Amino acid sequence: MGLLEPLFRNIPQSTVDLTPIFPYIAEQLEINEFFRLLYMFGLTLLAGSNSREFIPENLYRLMAHFPNTLSLQIFSHMGQRYLSDQLYRFDYGPVENIRVYGTIKPSYYNISKITNPYMILWHGSMDFIADNIDIVRLRQHLSGMLNVIDLLFETF
Repeated sequence: MGLLEPLFRNIPQSTVDLTPIFPYIAEQLEINEFFRLLYMFGLTLLAGSNSREFIPENLYRLMAHFPNTLSLQIFSHMGQRYLSDQLYRFDYGPVENIRVYGTIKPSYYNISKITNPYMILWHGSMDFIADNIDIVRLRQHLSGMLNVIDLLFETF
């Protein structure tokens, strides 16, 4: 995990209540152009960009989930996934992996154990995290029928 390992080693792994700092974040979003751009960049990395469907009033709802400990870990896990062609559990780094998993490296998810008889996967053809190659690989490992729906938005 590299540079993020010390951060996640020192953050409690339960979701932290960041509600008390929301007023400060909201104020900074209104007055600080750089902070607003940085915040929107983070949300764009997580959710993609589609300015036609972005509703500014939903910004406070988004703030309720990002950033907090859990979303930072998910964001980091997405980055780990992007750098690898395997789907494995969160990599805390060797020392913490031994404590959490009992092994130096995290184990892989065994998605063949998903036994739902019918599944639907919506994805975007422009998705940089789950691209078409990933969708094909996922379909090969799932035992049930997977109906894949490609949402043909140019920004999704």
